[in-house]
Amino acid sequence: YNPYSIQGDWYKGQTHCHTRNSDGVLSPVQLEELYRDNYGTDFIFVTDHEHITPDPGVEGILHVGLSEEVSTVYHFNALNISEKIDWESPPAELEYSGLEVTVDGATATVEVTVKNIGISTGTEGVDLYYDGEIVDSKFLFIRPGEEKSVSFTITIYEKGTHEVGVGDLTESFEAHQAAEGEGGGALPIPVIGVVVAVIVVIAGVLLWRRR
Repeated sequence: YNPYSIQGDWYKGQTHCHTRNSDGVLSPVQLEELYRDNYGTDFIFVTDHEHITPDPGVEGILHVGLSEEVSTVYHFNALNISEKIDWESPPAELEYSGLEVTVDGATATVEVTVKNIGISTGTEGVDLYYDGEIVDSKFLFIRPGEEKSVSFTITIYEKGTHEVGVGDLTESFEAHQAAEGEGGGALPIPVIGVVVAVIVVIAGVLLWRRR
């Protein structure tokens, strides 16, 4: 059965095309003139992404109503609508697994597997907690069903038991070595310099007073 074999008046139309109001290369006038002159198009729906392109007034082709391509999780055309359609994409839904900590001296490497179990592509932050505080974050562009590995490095300033967390996972580890600096041990060189400078100033003032 061939529906086009039926005798009648047929009109040729375009129901999905974009101008430079979104990701096309032609103006609305140029686009409609192209379809009218090169393809014999009788009517056209201009479906720009997230934008309603009004009738540019090109003669010889019918610009039908207001239309747009709505780019949610799935793209769909909204034809002959009365107003622009607003929408919000749900965030990616992350699932965490395989949290592991490897200690090498005063450094700990934290690795975790992240999977997007949602229906939306997104750029999501993955936070690393160290002894209850966020110490690092990494952002992932991750698609639905995609799985990625994330790695963090921590400098350990105190010996003893510590805990790391990513998402809903936590892991404890023992540190037998500690780096010098923030968590105790030797003072950093800049701090030593300031202390020496203060001592020199105080000594100078005392000598001046004795005179």
